Amino acid sequence: RYVCHFLPSSPYSLLPHSSAPPPSPPVHQSLRIPIDTLTKDERCLIDEISALLGITSIDDRREEITQIKHIHQQDTWDCGLTCIQMALQHLNNVGKYNLSIDQAWMREFVGTESIWTIDLVTLLHYTLKDITQNATTLSYVFCSTKFGVRQSYSDIEYYHAAFEQDLQRVERLFASVVKEKIPLLQVSHLSLKVLVNFVSKKGCIAIVLIDNRVLLNQTLEGEEQCSTDTVESNSYSGHYVILCGVSYDNNDLNYAKTQYKKESTDAGKTPQTSEFCFVVKNPGNWKERDLVPSWILDKAWRSSGTDEDIIFLNFFQ
Repeated sequence: RYVCHFLPSSPYSLLPHSSAPPPSPPVHQSLRIPIDTLTKDERCLIDEISALLGITSIDDRREEITQIKHIHQQDTWDCGLTCIQMALQHLNNVGKYNLSIDQAWMREFVGTESIWTIDLVTLLHYTLKDITQNATTLSYVFCSTKFGVRQSYSDIEYYHAAFEQDLQRVERLFASVVKEKIPLLQVSHLSLKVLVNFVSKKGCIAIVLIDNRVLLNQTLEGEEQCSTDTVESNSYSGHYVILCGVSYDNNDLNYAKTQYKKESTDAGKTPQTSEFCFVVKNPGNWKERDLVPSWILDKAWRSSGTDEDIIFLNFFQ
């Protein structure tokens, strides 16, 4: 089951003027995944996210990739800011805007090198709230299993050094979401099918928090993805990437298989396979795009420390 933002038990309300959810489009109009393969909860969640993103219908053409220009991160900690840069750069290109994508002002705005997803959402909200809408604009929604700070993360090496300062800032930012009308949706589980339904739509991407240690441990080449000291640790190492589509192309699938290890399994168990791979913009990688098998991305995203954070962004007319 997913827990919606409008439940009274949720401390963070997406809809400050109403306790009712926004009207949802008919489920068959917002699906790219065959309806008979989805659970009732998955269909409801797709409707909910579609309404928040302003998606009233999704055509059945297989436009699986949104062409985002790659930007490489400058430092060991600014992968999240770089993802925002890539998203705003794409909005400038398709919407004829002139938004500044210079990272200097972004760094000043967030005021920290210990970036949490709410920092990125607040930055995105601040950037977009005063723009004049042209032919193309941008909607977004932040989904997570937890809005706030888990005290248990203070024991994780990645979070430990700045945890007390982060705790105060993050809680303050979450407390401001009602006033700022920042769109949030708390979910207990967001399946890969739901994720694919959106990022396979041309013009819809997702900024995802993953455990970079998982991604690196699965890479055959051992290529540096994000040069942080914490990557070498045995504990969690947070990293932001953009999912800009999926590919069912056999050449892409074969390439992805050559770049990543097969999942180790117990005797008698069948190894994980993927019928598709995610097309990823990884700011810690110099390659223009990564092709990541679905099970590896899923494992990195579900890792303890991520809260399964994801920001969906929809570029629409």
